[in-house]
Amino acid sequence: MLQILTLLLNILPTFCLVPYGLGIKNHILYVCNDSGINVFDAQNPNEIVLQNTIETTSKDVIPLSSHLIAVGENVIHQYNYTDNFGLELISTLQF
Repeated sequence: MLQILTLLLNILPTFCLVPYGLGIKNHILYVCNDSGINVFDAQNPNEIVLQNTIETTSKDVIPLSSHLIAVGENVIHQYNYTDNFGLELISTLQF
């Protein structure tokens, strides 16, 4: 995990101007930034590759075993994991 985080710090400037929160599950890395949630293939920590970007205003992610929770300002989204590094919106709670 430390190796992945160290490499992430090296590649983040390439993909995101302002990273907020991040999470990892099954070698898939989720990073929140101004463009949404960037989804990276982190299977090889020496070669972390951007695979998808989910448009959202989330500031942090919590990868759970069955789904991902994304938290933004006054909003919580739940996503199912899908094939090809995708996320499918399950629900949105605004408060």
